[in-house]
Amino acid sequence: MSAQDGRRKQLCDVCSKLGLALANQRVDEVKYPLGTMPDIRRKAMANPYCPFCHLVCHQQVDYMNVSVTWKPKGGFHRGGGVAEYVVFLNEDTASSPYGSGRQVREQIDPELIKKWIRLCEQHHGPKCTYGGAIIKTPDNPGGITVLRLIDTLDECIVEASPGNRYIALSYVWGQTVQVKLLHGNLQQLSSKGSLGRLSLPKTIRDAIDLVKAIGERYLWTDCLCLLQDDAADMADGVSHMDLVYRGAALTIIAGHGKDADAGLLGLHPNSRRVNQVVEEVLPGLRMTFVQGVYDSLAECQHTTRAWTLQEVTLSHRLLVFTSHRIYFRCRENSWSEDTIFDNFPTDINQNLASGSEIKFFDERGSNPLKNLALMLFRYSSRSLTYESDTIRGFTGLLKGLGTLMKSGILEGIHTSSFDIGLLTWDMFPNRSYEVLTRRHGFPSWSWAGWKKVNFGFAGYCDDVAQANHFLRSMTYITWYKREPGTLKLGLVWDLESASDYDAQEETDVGYRATPDNPYGRSHQGRYDATPRDTEEIRAAIREDLHGRAYDLLHFWAQVVCTSALGFPDNFQSEIQAYKFRYPSGYPTYPMTLYPLQTPHVFDDDDVDTSQENMAQVPPANGRYRLPEEDLPGYSPEVSGVFSYIYKILDASGMICGGVKLDDPILSRSGLKGPHEFILLSTVDRYDDFFNNDAKTDREMYWVMLITWIGPNKVVAERRGIGFIFCDCLDRMIPPGRLWKEIVLA
Repeated sequence: MSAQDGRRKQLCDVCSKLGLALANQRVDEVKYPLGTMPDIRRKAMANPYCPFCHLVCHQQVDYMNVSVTWKPKGGFHRGGGVAEYVVFLNEDTASSPYGSGRQVREQIDPELIKKWIRLCEQHHGPKCTYGGAIIKTPDNPGGITVLRLIDTLDECIVEASPGNRYIALSYVWGQTVQVKLLHGNLQQLSSKGSLGRLSLPKTIRDAIDLVKAIGERYLWTDCLCLLQDDAADMADGVSHMDLVYRGAALTIIAGHGKDADAGLLGLHPNSRRVNQVVEEVLPGLRMTFVQGVYDSLAECQHTTRAWTLQEVTLSHRLLVFTSHRIYFRCRENSWSEDTIFDNFPTDINQNLASGSEIKFFDERGSNPLKNLALMLFRYSSRSLTYESDTIRGFTGLLKGLGTLMKSGILEGIHTSSFDIGLLTWDMFPNRSYEVLTRRHGFPSWSWAGWKKVNFGFAGYCDDVAQANHFLRSMTYITWYKREPGTLKLGLVWDLESASDYDAQEETDVGYRATPDNPYGRSHQGRYDATPRDTEEIRAAIREDLHGRAYDLLHFWAQVVCTSALGFPDNFQSEIQAYKFRYPSGYPTYPMTLYPLQTPHVFDDDDVDTSQENMAQVPPANGRYRLPEEDLPGYSPEVSGVFSYIYKILDASGMICGGVKLDDPILSRSGLKGPHEFILLSTVDRYDDFFNNDAKTDREMYWVMLITWIGPNKVVAERRGIGFIFCDCLDRMIPPGRLWKEIVLA
C-alpha cells in the first residue's frame, strides 16, 4: 500500500488494536485511547505512516490526549465538541448506515436529490408537508395576497394559483447588485423568456437550473417575487414569510459564499473541489470522515445573517449547499452525499450537530414560549444590513408562533402573554467586550430596542400550566398602549383581542380575558387603574418623545428606588487594579465602575494606573471576585463570574437583588443612585435565569430599571431587567414602594 507522496502506510501498534477489520459490524460503544496529539502527529508523518492517525490529524484535534469512541449510531467519534465521525467507505457491502459513508463526486447527481425528496414524501408524509393554504382566498383570508413565482421552464415571473408546487431559495444577498422586481419591469419580467435574457446573480441562476434538473418547475426568491418598490406588497410578503417557507416543497439553502454570486457549488462541472480525505486502512478497506449538516452549515456566512434563520426553521425540507457537500434535512431525517442513510430510509441519522443545531419550527405548539426564546436567542445574535429590519426579519417566526398562541404581536412581543415577553435580557453581556447599544427605531421595552444576544423568562416556562399560573396569579399591571402618531390609547390585550382567535383551550398559553378583567388576573383592585388620556398628557408625551414613531406603553405600576448598584462578580481588570490597590480588603460600597474600553480602570487619583504599576497586577487568568463574606446580603442569585449581574444595593450597602444592564452608559457614569425600578411581577423561584448556575426558592419581584427622558419627566425608557428580593422591599429609599403613572418608550 502506497500513499500519493510515495510513503508506505501501516497501522500503528495502537490503531491496529481498533479492530478495523470488523468495519461497522459492532454493537457496543467502546472508547479507544490513541495517545498524545504529538505522538499521533509523529505517526501520521512517519514512513511508513499510520492511515488512521492521519485521519485523526486531518480533523485538527488540538487537545493533548486523544481518544476515539465507537458510537453504534455514528462511527468513530473523535470528541472535541464537533459532530464528526470517521466512517467506513463500504456502501456496496454495508448492512447498516451507521458508521458507513460513500465517495463524493465533484458534480452533484440530480437523481440523488430527487431520491431524497421522494423518500421523504413516501416515509414522512404530513410530518414534512405543510397542510395549510398559502394564497389569500375567500376560504383563506389570512393568506398572502399575491404569490409570485419564477417559472423556470418559461423563464418569467408568474402569479401562482392555489396548489402550485414550488421550491424556495434562501441565500445571502451581500454586496451583489440584484435584479429586483419593480413596478417598472413587472410587465417585462412576466413575458416568456425574459429572465433568460437577464444577467441574474449566479446563485439565482443556479437555483433555476437546479429546479429544472430535479423535475420541478417553480421557484420563489425574494428579490424577484416581491415588488421591491411597493411598500404594501413588501409588507404583505414579509408578514407572510411563515406561509412562503412552510408551504415550499423544498428550500434550497445556499450556505456557501458571502453574496448572491457564490452559486450552488457542485451543480455544474468544475464548480467545486471535493474535500474528502480517504485512507485505505487495510487492504480493500477505506475510511473517511463525515460531518453533521449543522456543523457544516455553521461554518457558512448564511448562519450569520438574521433573515435566513426563519427561512431555515420554517421550512419542512432543506437542501443545504456548503462549500464541499450537500445535505438533505427534513423534519424527520437527514441525508447527504457522503453518508448512506438514504439506502436505509427508516434508520434515523443522529449525526447532525454538536450544539449548532437549528431547530425546526414546532407546528404542534407543544411549548411555544420555550421555542420562542430559543429562536430569539439565535436570531438576535445575527447581523442585519438595515437595523430597521430587526422585527421584519423575525416576523415569519413571530407570526407562526402567534398563530399557535392565539396572539397578536406588539413591537415584536406576543400580546397574549405580554408580561412574559417583556422579560428579556442579554445572556452573554460581556462577549468579546462588545458595547451594547440602543436601537432607537424601536421601543426600549422590546427586545428589538437593544443590540444584544437575547434570552428571556419564556425559556424557563417549562409547561403551559406554569406559564398560565404566572400570568394569572403573579402579574398585576394593566398594560395600555399608545399608537405612534395619534397616541390613541388602548389595551394591549382584552376580550376583543381574544375574540380574533379561536377559543382558548386549557393547553393554550395566554391571558383569559373577561369583560371586566382583560388580563384574567386572580386578584382585582387598584391594579386596573386607567392612565390619564387628556390633551395635556398627550402634549407632554409628544414633547418628551422628540418624534419617535413606535408604540408606547402607558400604565400604572408600583416603583421603588435603590441607593446604588454594586459590581458584578466579574470585574476582570477593574478588580485586579483594586486587588493591587487594596491588598488588605476592598473598599466599602458603593464604588464607581468604568468599562474595560477606557484607558484607565478607575478615575481616581489615588490609584496608580501607570504601566509600571499595572504590570504588577495579576494576569488575566488570575481573575478575582469579591469574597462572599465581604458582601452584605450576598446570595447565589447575584453570583456568577460570567453573568455580569450588577448588585442592587440599599443605603447600607446590603444586596437586595440583581440587574442585567441594557445600557453601558450607566456603568460609565457611575453606579451611585438613586435608581428607579418598576415592580413588574412576582416569581417564586430563581431558576438560573441569568446563566449563573444558581437555583433557589427565594421569592422575588421581576423589576425593570428605568430612566426618565425629556423635560416633562413623563416618558421613561428601560435600562435593565432584574429582580429584587421580596424580603428586601422595606429597605428601599423612602418613601418606599409607591404607585406611579408611567409612559414607557
